[in-house]
Amino acid sequence: RLPWDLILKGALSGYPPIGGAAFPTTGLLDNFNRADENPLGNGVWAGPIHSGQNQMQILTNQATGTTSFSNSYLSTSYGPDSELFYTLSTIPATGQEYNAYIRLVDPGTTGLDGYLLYTSANTGANNNGLYRIDNDANTLLGASFSQDWATGNLRGLEMIGSTLAAYINTGSWAQITTRTDATYTGAGKIGFQHGNGSTIGRFDDFNGGTVVGANPAYQPWYHRAPVLAQ
Repeated sequence: RLPWDLILKGALSGYPPIGGAAFPTTGLLDNFNRADENPLGNGVWAGPIHSGQNQMQILTNQATGTTSFSNSYLSTSYGPDSELFYTLSTIPATGQEYNAYIRLVDPGTTGLDGYLLYTSANTGANNNGLYRIDNDANTLLGASFSQDWATGNLRGLEMIGSTLAAYINTGSWAQITTRTDATYTGAGKIGFQHGNGSTIGRFDDFNGGTVVGANPAYQPWYHRAPVLAQ
């Protein structure tokens, strides 16, 4: 049983009374602590996600791209309820984009389907969006949203049922926003992308997998990340 002062603190800090599984529920898949690789491989990564683009690589124990669009995905399928998160070790330069992917089907082909969290690094508030991918074409779900990302932040993406959610960790996890779409409901791949540009961002500690205990009816409200915006 929770003490009443803890319950009150949770209620006043923005935690909803009912939510899905805690985020995150999974652990480390790759810390990139090995010799440089180009392309990113280690027997578990494949790519590219988008046909005709480059793959991610390892430089000095971190994942990064090239001066062209670079993306990779884990060969294992997860889900359908799945999640991923990783560390932004160096933010890409202004004007570059970086994406996180979930429920990917047929990556590397023109039949690519799935979902993504898109960010374009801008001066001031970054432009972000949650998208559905249909035959390698992106459709924005709802409106785009502003969210600043900084070096050292953790970036997360989750899909449970038909709810797609973006997360940020600046010291603790918080849900940024959600969108609902039921087009793709099966298991799929997870991955990430670094956009084009001369100043290359760096990413580290890629975590994720199938969500553990994704049952909204039985999750304590005090475990759920607070909602920042809709």
